[in-house]
Amino acid sequence: MTVNFLIHKEYFSRRLEYVVRSIAGRLGYPYKIISQSKSVKKQDLTITYLPDKNLDQLPQYASLSIYNSEQLDLLDQAERSINLFKQDGQTIPIVGKRIISDDLPGWKAGKNGIFYRKNRSNSWLVPVDIFLNVFFHFSRFEEKWRHFTEETATDHSSSILSRYQNLKVPVVDVLISYLDVIIRERIRQDKKIAVRVLPWPGGEDMGVAFTHDVDITRGVRLKTRLVKTGEGYIYKLLGKSQPLADAKKEINEKDAQSWNLPELIAHYKKRNWTATFFFIAKIMEGTHLRYNIFSRKFKRLFKQLIDDNHEIALHPSKFAFDRPRYYREEKRKLESASGVEINGMRQHYLRAKFPRLWVLAERAALSYDSSLGYNFQVGFRAGTSHPFKTFDVFENKPLSLTEFSLYLFEYNLPGSGEDIEQSKKTISDLVQEVSKYNGLFVSLLHPSNFVHNPYKELWEYLEKILLRKNLFVSTLSGHLKWLRARERITINIIYSRKNLPQIDISLPGDQKKVSIEVLGDVKPVPGEEYELEKIQKGYFCLSATESKVKISLSKISRS
Repeated sequence: MTVNFLIHKEYFSRRLEYVVRSIAGRLGYPYKIISQSKSVKKQDLTITYLPDKNLDQLPQYASLSIYNSEQLDLLDQAERSINLFKQDGQTIPIVGKRIISDDLPGWKAGKNGIFYRKNRSNSWLVPVDIFLNVFFHFSRFEEKWRHFTEETATDHSSSILSRYQNLKVPVVDVLISYLDVIIRERIRQDKKIAVRVLPWPGGEDMGVAFTHDVDITRGVRLKTRLVKTGEGYIYKLLGKSQPLADAKKEINEKDAQSWNLPELIAHYKKRNWTATFFFIAKIMEGTHLRYNIFSRKFKRLFKQLIDDNHEIALHPSKFAFDRPRYYREEKRKLESASGVEINGMRQHYLRAKFPRLWVLAERAALSYDSSLGYNFQVGFRAGTSHPFKTFDVFENKPLSLTEFSLYLFEYNLPGSGEDIEQSKKTISDLVQEVSKYNGLFVSLLHPSNFVHNPYKELWEYLEKILLRKNLFVSTLSGHLKWLRARERITINIIYSRKNLPQIDISLPGDQKKVSIEVLGDVKPVPGEEYELEKIQKGYFCLSATESKVKISLSKISRS
């Protein structure tokens, strides 16, 4: 079964194509975007996107119709019209117009009231403009004209999600899950056979990306260091050498307490995990002395990180967000110092204007960004726990850059992490939300806090909660590699007149492992050129020896 998204030419746009591909890619079913009904096959499931003026003439070949509010190009208008929508135990804000049953004479609510069905028609209607809402959050339209200051750059108070207390709810994931529930019900009722690629290669519950911004490598600031050392030398000139020795000892001890990278790397080696480390390439950042990435100390550090398969990424300096050339210059410096290609960045202090930052990062030849988070609040700034391709709402075109949103770090926890009990509850709730929607948990811990409480206690608690799940842990570049491989996996059901259908899978490059879900009254049969491991009902992990695999299906016995 292929999911056809039938978009008539009069409604087709770059925005619509972008959001359809974003949603379809997340769902994992084989899909096509078509413009004519003659491309529809009997075994396919076809989704249309229709405005209310066409609801009386629903096409018979459509399995589902998603309500088109005609506001995808009128986001400022849609933003002024907000409704509350209940689904999956959540109440979330919906932008734009929506259909209610009173507006639909001749219609009745379908199963659980989550869709409508027209009398004497086989087509169902999704009454919420899902495409509009997903695009609204992914494009960061509500931040488009926000004026920048240190505080408002990551301020959440004006966000729609904040106004409705939904910062910690991945509302986009709720909507995509809602659509999937309807698709599955349609597959079941029509007795179709379907297959989809699961979010993670081994069928894991969730992905995890541990990240670290290397901001501080000294415990004593330059001004304090100069004052204390200067006072010591004055005492030495007066014939008292002990104050100088004491000052040096105090400085060295505080510096040692901030240089926790060896302990952190050893910890990951024990866990057999890899992480992403963001480094600042500028020695001086305003009046702040950072560190010299060309020093022997950092050369040794970079070699150790590379040997342990960790990722080195860019932490652009404080003012780089407003000076685009800094991204290119600092990227080149870090590549020269580390000897590896730099794929991604996270803006220092999360100082960024969205969506402008994505355009600048892409121009600097970066593949991903991980700056989209709140300085003062845990939560899903783009309403999703999954990475997503970005969009330039100024030029109205999709970008190749991927955004890995940052949900949690030690300073945006309650009381900046000092409220330990509330922080633990926040961590637990956030992990549950990400796991519920098979998302990617992106966390940040500054290495200088690794061995210090309360952050040491909270980090250990986070690991404890995560280890209860089946995890796919990788660097951000590792996750990006998997996402790109998943996009290139082709999976189809081949039908024949005599036999049961087969699943035809084509795997890209060196990707030989993928997990699939089979829907319908069938199950896959083991073969010689692949191994199948059943994960749970309908879920299978496929390990193949070849890049092209055909999997036979057999009927499930109900006896």
